[in-house]
Amino acid sequence: MPINGGFGWANNQAILTELARTDPPEFILLLNPDAFVSSTALQRLCDLLLREPRAAAVGSLLTDDNGQALGSAFHFPSLATEFSRGSATGLIQRLMSVGDGVVRSASACECDWATGASVLFRTAALRDYGIFDDGFFLYFEETELMWRLRKAGWSIWHEPASVVQHVGGASTGVTGHLPELIVRRRPAYWYRSRTRYFAVTRGRTVATLSTLAWLAGRLVLQLRRLLGLGRGSKSVDREVRDMLRHCLAPVAIAQDATADQRKIGQPPAWLATADPTS
Repeated sequence: MPINGGFGWANNQAILTELARTDPPEFILLLNPDAFVSSTALQRLCDLLLREPRAAAVGSLLTDDNGQALGSAFHFPSLATEFSRGSATGLIQRLMSVGDGVVRSASACECDWATGASVLFRTAALRDYGIFDDGFFLYFEETELMWRLRKAGWSIWHEPASVVQHVGGASTGVTGHLPELIVRRRPAYWYRSRTRYFAVTRGRTVATLSTLAWLAGRLVLQLRRLLGLGRGSKSVDREVRDMLRHCLAPVAIAQDATADQRKIGQPPAWLATADPTS
């Protein structure tokens, strides 16, 4: 591509090309460059979409290089999950019944959203209800798209029989699987994408409240640490500073990207609002 337009924009270029064909494919697979597909993984995804006519997308079970399952299917982020995430407190997660947001199942099941590292989309759903919102540079774009698809009446599925090895963070350097208590600092575009997700799906007020909920949760964690508790909880490097800097600022909201609004080669919407590499 002539520019690094981000995950959603780059995939849109391929999706729009396929949608423009007189005989577009029934399904379109998204696969990360740091993913390794097992021999039956794609067939399992195809089988599910053929079996579930209202399924817009189905994601694989991701594993690390030791075969351990990674987060692959999830519940949508909410004010409750942000407070829980900020607190990093298992008791609060249990009391609020939010857990860690990961959907775990030994058999195929519906979920709110599935990771874009290995996901098969139904072309008809993308044609009718939109492709990626290219106001995102990287992260949360598949979450927003699947929110939109579910809102339109489609379902999203997770198929654990489709196994894909994923070297988490190998493409971006962002990973949540480090053994250290201090996890590598996230890039600015992660925070902007998180805030944009809340703003696009729930509105600007909820976007602001989501950040305040996370900060309230982090205050709980700090109080626990002062009491000698919570010392084993992981923290992302400079996360509080970055949340304050990037998640409480005004968010530019473009219209959802849909097949009839986007043109091949058209620059991504995020270019008009921010430099995602900063």
